[in-house]
Amino acid sequence: MRFEQFTEKAKEVISLAQDILLEHHHNQLDVEHILLALLKQKEGLAGQILERCKVDPQIVAQEVEEALQRFPQVYYQGGGEIQIYIRGDTNLYYSSSKISFR
Repeated sequence: MRFEQFTEKAKEVISLAQDILLEHHHNQLDVEHILLALLKQKEGLAGQILERCKVDPQIVAQEVEEALQRFPQVYYQGGGEIQIYIRGDTNLYYSSSKISFR
C-alpha cells in the first residue's frame, strides 16, 4: 500500500479496518472490514449517505458484523508479527479510485 498518499480520513479507515480484522481474529483484509470501518468512522460520509437514502447505518453495520462472524478465524501463538493479507479482488473495488494495495 502507498499509505503516505492516503488522506487522513482514509488512513483512519484503514487503521480501523485493521483493528476490526484483529478483533475478529482474521488475517485477510476484506471489503467487509473496510465497510464496517467506514460505518464506524465518526462523522463519516458512509453513515450520512445511508441516512439520506433512509437506510439505518447501525442496521447495516450489524449485518456486516454478522457476516464477519462467519469468516474463518486465525489464532496466533507467541509474540511474533502478524501477517495481514489483502484479498486479491479487493483491489478491483478500489481501482476506480486509484488506491493501490501493493
